[in-house]
Amino acid sequence: MAPPEYKILHIQKVAGIAGSENHLLTLLPKLREYGYQPTMLVLADQEDRPSPFIEKMQATGVHTELVSIHHDADLILLWDLLRYFQCNCFDLIHTHLFHADIYGSTLTKITRNCPLVSTKHGFDPWRVKPLYAFLNRIAASQQQQIITVSKAIGEWLVKTEKLPVAKMRVIPNAIEIENIQPITKHTKELVNLSKPIIGTVSRLLHQKGVHVLLDAFAKCLGKHPQASLVIVGDGLYRHQLEKQVRLLGIAKNTHFLGYIQQPRLSAVFSEFDIFAFPTFGEGFGLVLLEAMAVSKPVVASNVMAIPEIVIDGQTGLLVPPDNADALAQGLLKLIENPSLCQQFGSAGRQRLEQEFTVDRMVQKTIAVYDEVLGISRDH
Repeated sequence: MAPPEYKILHIQKVAGIAGSENHLLTLLPKLREYGYQPTMLVLADQEDRPSPFIEKMQATGVHTELVSIHHDADLILLWDLLRYFQCNCFDLIHTHLFHADIYGSTLTKITRNCPLVSTKHGFDPWRVKPLYAFLNRIAASQQQQIITVSKAIGEWLVKTEKLPVAKMRVIPNAIEIENIQPITKHTKELVNLSKPIIGTVSRLLHQKGVHVLLDAFAKCLGKHPQASLVIVGDGLYRHQLEKQVRLLGIAKNTHFLGYIQQPRLSAVFSEFDIFAFPTFGEGFGLVLLEAMAVSKPVVASNVMAIPEIVIDGQTGLLVPPDNADALAQGLLKLIENPSLCQQFGSAGRQRLEQEFTVDRMVQKTIAVYDEVLGISRDH
């Protein structure tokens, strides 16, 4: 295989490890197979915790560096980025998330000699504010291509921020299927829980709708008092959710496990009978792929990108968001029909293997890079 010929700089503000960070950890090491040498430039402020991501990225062999953010409008950061760019020769810059988009587009505006690609990963309610939309439109004017991880997020950005649809390419996220396999050995966290186990994996924020799941689960306990609910994840909303659990009187059946990483997460996933995803809005929903990888049926909100992943009535059930009654009905339908659970789980795994492979994601990304740089490959 020929050595890497094109140097590409990826930039993102990193607070921890979530969907976009896992995407980068999957994508960047694969770029070398196609003649691209990636560098990861991590932006972080004092409240962020980028170290776990940096360590994981470095473990893949991708050169990774950290640049500190002092303020949202940080001229020192811009100077640091300009100096870094001038000391290193890159053929292309690829930015991820708002901070990197703004600073990356400003950098390319100043230097005028490096093409820019941006990936839009998620849905954030604050993006509807006019100032953010205005800044993103300015950034988009410098971007040669805009990758969206779902059709829905692209449509939403065109509608709310007036971003140019002609520049957009949809490249769905993917996961390394072989790294997420069903594990039959019981995990210590769940070994004593009564079945069925309904599980969710999420940052504990209002937008994720876990409070709706708690209301729905309380309704399910009226018919199935032996059921268990497992919540994996952490966040600012956890204290409020724990208070809600006590008020609903479901503390005995509800279990908060906190943040769990792979491969332990696969072991926990394998114990679930049903995966619930009650989000209010999602640019993609990478955790759905993890549930599908271990053949779990899904009950999820019918919003934004979710229907692009979960096929209603085939791999799971889609219900209206912020509707505890509808969510409870969906959960009860699966609780009371184990054969349907097995059918949905198997179909979900098959869909994952066909539509959301890493090879497919990487090849589509390479096609964008090649087009931007005018590279023609012999196939």
